[in-house]
Amino acid sequence: GPPAPEKVEAPPTTPKLLVAIERTPCFGRCPIYRAELFDDGTLVFDGKRFTSVQGRREAMLTEQRLQELIARLEKSDFASWKASYEQRGVTDMPSAFITFRDKTIRHYHGDRSAPEALTTLENDLDELLGIQPWIQAKSGDR
Repeated sequence: GPPAPEKVEAPPTTPKLLVAIERTPCFGRCPIYRAELFDDGTLVFDGKRFTSVQGRREAMLTEQRLQELIARLEKSDFASWKASYEQRGVTDMPSAFITFRDKTIRHYHGDRSAPEALTTLENDLDELLGIQPWIQAKSGDR
């Protein structure tokens, strides 16, 4: 048969951080963790406190899931939201930080000026990253 086309090896590239979500302590038992998704689909989760997975765990996202996640972020108003919603309207609340490509939005959950869609996006990211089961703190009744 005809010779196989020569395979050109791409130089190995260091995976770049694509998306990160981090949740900080509150007064009470809020889950504290950070999850980082790299553009090659590698997911690194670090459960700090009040999470069912403690410490570091890695996973791979499928290409389809990766695309879904990017699409979800791109169709949100992430690009036009402010970088910081950190007014202390209500105290003792947790914060969530989302990074997408080169932008980070810091969202303190006691800031009443923050768009509701931002909170929805945070929850959707947990879902799309597949980390929901790792976050759920164990409760006695399950």
